[in-house]
Amino acid sequence: MLALLPGALGCGDDATPPPRTDLPYELYCNIADGNCQLAIYNSVAAKLEATGFPPPNLRTISVDQHADEIRSSIDLQELTGEDASTRGLRLIGFIPEASESLAATQTEFRINQIAAYYSSGNDRITVVDRDYEEVNAQALLAHEFTHAIQERQFGFAEVWAGVNSEDTMLGARSVIEGDAQH
Repeated sequence: MLALLPGALGCGDDATPPPRTDLPYELYCNIADGNCQLAIYNSVAAKLEATGFPPPNLRTISVDQHADEIRSSIDLQELTGEDASTRGLRLIGFIPEASESLAATQTEFRINQIAAYYSSGNDRITVVDRDYEEVNAQALLAHEFTHAIQERQFGFAEVWAGVNSEDTMLGARSVIEGDAQH
């Protein structure tokens, strides 16, 4: 009788479990698909009470394309380590003597850590293709859609215009990113 118990409980069953139906519909889509993008955008817009705004443009680029774009946007003089900021940070011990410049360190960080970003100037989200898991990719896209909606609702230029100190910059950034993380 006990020998039949494992079979009855499904032990050793290699069958694929059925898809979950208790998850939001967004969890079943690929962000490369336009219908998936629109479903995520509409969901975020509804949550933020911003259904009257059209979705932004969206593009996906490779990690190499991302690196090329970042590197082409920097001043090569700043990579020498001889700029005033880098020298000053070295003098007070925040950057080791043997390290590259502050700009080079920031550039490599941006290349390796940025997953996606919203550009308000051209109303476009760029996703860096890093082979994200489906759910993570959807959360990433929802985050960037939130930034696009924020721009439409209150404008980043207006928010940043009042920034005149490190404290106000931290406050503005906290509100913008905190809203997008929620």
